[in-house]
Amino acid sequence: MLDQLREITKRLASDPSVVVSAIYRIDGTPIVTFIKDKKYISILEWFESQTKLLLNLMAENSLKSVDFKTRDYVMIIYPLSGSLVLVVISTSEASVYKLRIDVESLKRILNV
Repeated sequence: MLDQLREITKRLASDPSVVVSAIYRIDGTPIVTFIKDKKYISILEWFESQTKLLLNLMAENSLKSVDFKTRDYVMIIYPLSGSLVLVVISTSEASVYKLRIDVESLKRILNV
């Protein structure tokens, strides 16, 4: 299973616009993280500080997914299963629609 999770983050990270690809447990614990450069760590830290409520809502099935768009970045939070959440952070030039399609197609790797 861990190899499959690594494969998901690796595939997403191959997109030049993706700067962070990570999988978290629904409680906020990171499982697999890929960061293209250490300058993006602060973005990931901001995400981690903001997401406890969002992850709880996803665990309760009250929230399906979340997209954030800032001046510089796009962030997608997408549940992979009842206990895993995928986080993708890309530059603002990225197409949110394309990223969502990529994320949903990679979910099939886990067969969930």
